Amino acid sequence: MTYKLAALRFRSVGERSARFQDLTLTFTAPADGGSEPQDSVIWLHNGGGKSSILALLYALLLPRAADFMGRAVKRSLTDYSDGGDTAHVIAVWEPAGASRTLLGEADGLLVTGAVHEWTDLRRPAQPEASRDRLTTLYYTFHAVPGALDLTTLPFTDATGHIRRLTELQDALRELARPYGQRASLVAVDKQHQWRSALGDRHLDPEVFRSQKQMNHVEGGVEDLFRFSSAQEFIDFLLDLTVAPDSVTGIATRLGQVSKQLAAKPAKQEEQCFCTLAPRVRHGHRAAAP
Repeated sequence: MTYKLAALRFRSVGERSARFQDLTLTFTAPADGGSEPQDSVIWLHNGGGKSSILALLYALLLPRAADFMGRAVKRSLTDYSDGGDTAHVIAVWEPAGASRTLLGEADGLLVTGAVHEWTDLRRPAQPEASRDRLTTLYYTFHAVPGALDLTTLPFTDATGHIRRLTELQDALRELARPYGQRASLVAVDKQHQWRSALGDRHLDPEVFRSQKQMNHVEGGVEDLFRFSSAQEFIDFLLDLTVAPDSVTGIATRLGQVSKQLAAKPAKQEEQCFCTLAPRVRHGHRAAAP
């Protein structure tokens, strides 16, 4: 299944110089009586938060600290969550070719989210060295328009008070409970569980790894496509297109092809013999091959 990014929402997250109190970005435009995700450009002045948007999106999909987009410029996810924050990053994905409701809304929208919160809501003096104190909850569900979607996420309770991480997790489960398998809510706090949850929904984070590498620094895409040899390009192409667990199968198939090629001269001689043998048996002189 192929997904297209339809929307992003950021709440109480971001560096202090480029902070998102509650920002929703939609990447859809009218099409065929409804709206569909389109190629989009985010245009902001330097320091406006473009890099933060990308870093937080990639951290949602590739959550390991070593994979954080800003590592090349010595940044960490800990730079984007402040003391007292319950920080939210949410992405909405539309399946390619999704069917439409009578109102033009896409069926099967997938919502993925991460909630970041410091232990005791206190940001340490050395946040990077204390990143194990930054708790993260990951969740995903299939949207139920008007009941469980990007606009109805339970960030606050009925009195307007902010729901902290554990409270939000309980509230999500309560919202999803009436819709059971239709919503198919999963909420986890372990990265390997999160990777499995995304994989089960056919959303492959590895697709975004090369994009993340391109955006490590300004002009990173140019550096990514510099190769000193043809072999380097081939290795890059294989890394980009072949899943790591497919290597053994590919090696086996290549070995089989190699054996077939090595056997070709002998097979050609056999073919020649079989072609000439009937002529010799009937007394015809055959020219040497």
